[in-house]
Amino acid sequence: EDASDMAFSKGEDPRRQQALQRARCIVDTFSDVKVSFVRGRIGDMFGKAAYTGTNAFDVVHLSSASAHHLDDPEVTSLLAENARVVVENGKYIVPLSNEQEELLDTRLTEMATARGLKKVCQKDGCLEFKL
Repeated sequence: EDASDMAFSKGEDPRRQQALQRARCIVDTFSDVKVSFVRGRIGDMFGKAAYTGTNAFDVVHLSSASAHHLDDPEVTSLLAENARVVVENGKYIVPLSNEQEELLDTRLTEMATARGLKKVCQKDGCLEFKL
């Protein structure tokens, strides 16, 4: 019996008990998740042992500053089957008019479509695509 279980049996605040249980569920949910922060050119990744082979990523998040990587032909070789690609459109970084935001979203969608990605949704400053 660990310390947190003993605290449950001693009449601990029910809110704290619920919070501890939620925390355990979160840890269990992400136990097989690996997060990699990558910078630089996509082509540079192929020389690194951690990314050798294809289908390295199930989900890729591109910041607005790295959205141009969608235009790289090699980007899809790093994606697993049915991978998701989330791209920030810069809405919260650079003040854009509605027209500018539409033009940017159109360009990001064109780049993604050229790589075989299909638009899944667009909301809250991000576009999501699926391989």
